[in-house]
Amino acid sequence: MARHLWKILAVLLLAYVLIGGLFVPLKTGITGVDKLNIVSDTTTTLNIDIYNPDKVFKPEKAVLGGKYGFVATRLS
Repeated sequence: MARHLWKILAVLLLAYVLIGGLFVPLKTGITGVDKLNIVSDTTTTLNIDIYNPDKVFKPEKAVLGGKYGFVATRLS
C-alpha cells in the first residue's frame, strides 16, 4: 500500500485542481471590438464586448496599443 500512496495522492490532487478550476470565475476581459481601424484626427465610437463584468464595473479609461499608445478618457 505504501508503494501506491503517492499515486493515490496524485489522483486526489489532480481531482482537487480540476474541480477547483471549474468553480473559480474568470476575470473580466474584452471579447470583441466592432472596429479594427481607427483614423486619426476623427471622433470614433467603439462598441466593446466585455465578458464577466461584476456589478460595480465601470470603465474609466481605455488604453489603445500601438507605436505611441493612445488613451481614451471619455467613456460612457
